[in-house]
Amino acid sequence: MLYAITFHHLKTSYSNFEKLKFSFQDEFYREIPLKNAVLLQSGTRIEIYSTSKDAGRILFDFFSEKSGFSDEKLKKLFSVTKGREAAEHLFSLTSKIESRVLGETYLPWLVKSSLNRADKYRKAEELREIFEGALEAYERAKMETEIEGSHAPVNMAIELLENRNIKKAVLLGAGLSGMRLARALDGDIYISYRDKDIASYAAEETNGKIIDYSDRKEVISHSDLLICATLASHFRVTPALVDSASSLIVVDLSPFSNVSPEVATIEGITLLNTALRDTIMENYNLMKAAVPEVKKIIEEELEKYRLP
Repeated sequence: MLYAITFHHLKTSYSNFEKLKFSFQDEFYREIPLKNAVLLQSGTRIEIYSTSKDAGRILFDFFSEKSGFSDEKLKKLFSVTKGREAAEHLFSLTSKIESRVLGETYLPWLVKSSLNRADKYRKAEELREIFEGALEAYERAKMETEIEGSHAPVNMAIELLENRNIKKAVLLGAGLSGMRLARALDGDIYISYRDKDIASYAAEETNGKIIDYSDRKEVISHSDLLICATLASHFRVTPALVDSASSLIVVDLSPFSNVSPEVATIEGITLLNTALRDTIMENYNLMKAAVPEVKKIIEEELEKYRLP
């Protein structure tokens, strides 16, 4: 039986999320006494998949000791599913249904890399088939639907940046459009992301260099371009973050507009937001419209497994 114990940071404050998060994924495999288990962890979610019927109890005991939260509070934060429902969640996550709503475009990579890490600790034997099935469903969805979206926002951003001398750019976040734009630039790329694993992924995808999250303001102050590709429910780029820059272009490619309009009032700051916003939302709606088709693919792929 497959069990999924899942938690997204939208259910609580980020400080509470940090109390529950593993410092490194390796900590999970060294500390948690589960024979078969895979951890998916990013800057926004913690998910554990296991074939052990005791997984929930073992994990709640661990998280309670780690965070000081009561069992009652943990049960409100975490969702526990099993069988087909757990598999459907994994497939939906991997095929970007949920990620397109929340903006987490790196999830297929996270699923694959998390499986490989579990395999390193010999924890993936009973989970490999279902995880590889989820990745196969994603490949179908990518080929047969518009769930990946188009390059329109990136192409427009490239046009807006034409003839500008971009020698140094900072990518804040790991959104797909942001990484696509970073890859298209000739200058040096610096990656700023709280989660080190996701930062490593973004750096690999863009041939960029990772900077300490706490150093982002200092690096931005000496940069020519700031690409915002985050997925927050609030402004991640504020005047306080960029007010040390003497000349900076800010491109907001986040689906929820994560750059404060006040940034544009600072001398020396150029915000390329208004021109891009309609194109970004059209692309976002294109991807959301593909969700029913992807759900059908998931249903077809799940039929290959005998799940209760």
